[in-house]
Amino acid sequence: MFSVTGSKKSAGFAIVFWLMVLALNGVVAIDLPAPLQRCHVDDESCIKAHAQAYIEHYKQGVPDLKIPSIDPLELNEVRALNKGAKSALTFKLLLSNTTLHKFGTTVVVQSVHGFSKDLSRPMKLSWDLFAPELEVHANYDVNGRIMILPLISKGSIVIHLNQVQAKSRVTVVPQKHEDGHYYLKISEYKTDSKVGSGHISMSNLFNGNAALHDSTLSMLNKEWDTLSADIQPRIMEAHDRVFASILQSIFDAFPYDALFEDV
Repeated sequence: MFSVTGSKKSAGFAIVFWLMVLALNGVVAIDLPAPLQRCHVDDESCIKAHAQAYIEHYKQGVPDLKIPSIDPLELNEVRALNKGAKSALTFKLLLSNTTLHKFGTTVVVQSVHGFSKDLSRPMKLSWDLFAPELEVHANYDVNGRIMILPLISKGSIVIHLNQVQAKSRVTVVPQKHEDGHYYLKISEYKTDSKVGSGHISMSNLFNGNAALHDSTLSMLNKEWDTLSADIQPRIMEAHDRVFASILQSIFDAFPYDALFEDV
């Protein structure tokens, strides 16, 4: 929830230095290293602006604080299954080395709610994000059929997602640490999303047979709604698992009163 300009490495060292100073003095400085700023807990425009700035300027993470990258976002393994009782398409799909791209360059933070001065009870946070386009890159291993045609292949895949609207609901518990400051602990993270449209590109369908590759890929994209209904929820589950871990690393690095002025 903060922005950093200039060298990411030097900025990271500056943050670490100031956190060490704060820890040694047992207080939170009024002014964090420029251009970091604290917000009032009820100032949504400030919180939203700094969340947006973090996404744009720190999308590659903060290695000095062990905060991972959000672009690309490493989703690792994703599995999806469609038994196709009422569909021309059935498949068992494994995506490995899965990464989400363009999060840091296309996402717009629309709203952020739920931060509170009351540290005696859990907080129900929520935020709305919009992305005109996102891409999921992975290695795929698929076993299924489309119509009567067997679909058994391995290769690389890019899933293009357009007009993505997402709402995340996150429960956090304030916890007082030995340094006397409160930190947030995530207990629940859930995202609901809608995708306006999309399409896929795949390599090595039918071992590179050009005619079968092109016709099958065309048919798969015509079945986008079926693909999306089965694959999108699995991608979002992976997203929530990984993003919750990244957000927790941010909450672990910064006490609550380092982020907000009036707590």
